[in-house]
Amino acid sequence: MSAHGSSACVPDWRTIESVRALKGDRVFQLLLRGGVRYVLKRSGTSSGMEAAAAAVGTIRSLGINAIPALPVPRRARSCAFAALGVVVAPHVLDSIGSDDELLFLPFVDALPLQDAVETYLRASRWRRRALHVAIGRLWAFDVFIDNSDRLLKGVNLDNILVDQALHLHAIDQTLGGDVIAALSGVSDRLRRRLDRMIAVEGRTSISIDLADQLKRAGFPLGNEDAFCRDVAVGLINGVRAIATLAADEVRELVDEYSPGLGSAFPILIREFRQAVQRSESGVPNGVRTRVAAVKGRCPRPLDDGDVLGGQLW
Repeated sequence: MSAHGSSACVPDWRTIESVRALKGDRVFQLLLRGGVRYVLKRSGTSSGMEAAAAAVGTIRSLGINAIPALPVPRRARSCAFAALGVVVAPHVLDSIGSDDELLFLPFVDALPLQDAVETYLRASRWRRRALHVAIGRLWAFDVFIDNSDRLLKGVNLDNILVDQALHLHAIDQTLGGDVIAALSGVSDRLRRRLDRMIAVEGRTSISIDLADQLKRAGFPLGNEDAFCRDVAVGLINGVRAIATLAADEVRELVDEYSPGLGSAFPILIREFRQAVQRSESGVPNGVRTRVAAVKGRCPRPLDDGDVLGGQLW
């Protein structure tokens, strides 16, 4: 398995100098002595499941740059509140319930995708296409962990960040119910979804919705079909990247934050691997016949999808 990204670390509470709300009473930026910044986030589900999802997303071969998250232990909450109480108004602390689970994340200087129009305009054509492909990879990752609040069930651009170099960073992901269900076996629904994903070449309801939202935000996508093809290339590459993960290492990574759930991932990875094998069996995939699958005839000409997939895989 590829190396992981750097982990989040719990800051020294005594060095907090200021706190700024980023999203109402749920996400806060902490400024520490020396200019170091962290994010304190109230978990909307389970901090362990969020941390586990983020940890998997830091695997570099997946290409989605998930921002690592570290749960705040219950025993550290009183210390945290005492330090925060020195620099924030009482109502801020009051907004954090005693049962809320908290997470720490390193601060990343990036914007939600829909707010990154100027960065997109400054980027080269190839850098833009690389972002489109990365979005497709992120879509495959969301299917893998059953993360419903980004690209799996509708589109939520707030959970896709873009930095000044137009690199994508995934945020606010969590493990979903299909991960838990996989402990008892994978459903035919997931198998059918994987077969459709790895056969995609162009427009899908998700990529069309993405394109519509980005155009409304001011992104000059130009040829929408080209954007959808790039996303499809990333989706297929993402499925293939997941299929090559070392299952036992992913299981250990998840169990560190959500004990017991890691056992679902060897099962899920096997399903992704089998979907790739089915697609490479020489049988036309129903959307586009693979070059190697045409026997006894001249293969179809290579197109942009083949070229881009080869360059960015």
